[in-house]
Amino acid sequence: MTDDDIPWCGVFVGIAAMRAGWDVPYACYRAKNWLNFGNPIDLPELGCVVVFERPRGHHVGLYIAESTTHYAILGGNQGNSVNISLIDKSRAIGARECPWRVAKPGNVRRIYINKHLASTVHRTDNEA
Repeated sequence: MTDDDIPWCGVFVGIAAMRAGWDVPYACYRAKNWLNFGNPIDLPELGCVVVFERPRGHHVGLYIAESTTHYAILGGNQGNSVNISLIDKSRAIGARECPWRVAKPGNVRRIYINKHLASTVHRTDNEA
């Protein structure tokens, strides 16, 4: 990828997954293909892959925390950078957890942030 104006969120998640030793889905650069990764989970937990709808496509990133209305997502191509951004929960179309090889670590859980902390996190609606 040579241009920040093209979708590269899936590439970022793919690099993170490969560095962690996980297999990535076919055409991992396509955000929606991350719905084929690991195991489906109803509510995302720390480190889960979350796929979102957006105008003209989809976006993917890693769950870090949540407020009552938004997920804090570590992702690439969020405002043309890698950062943690708040993305409205209503845009989420699926979440996947990695296929644990032994057992899920005890600290993998849902993380809640309060409104004050959430207001300090970057809000984005401009994922490419």
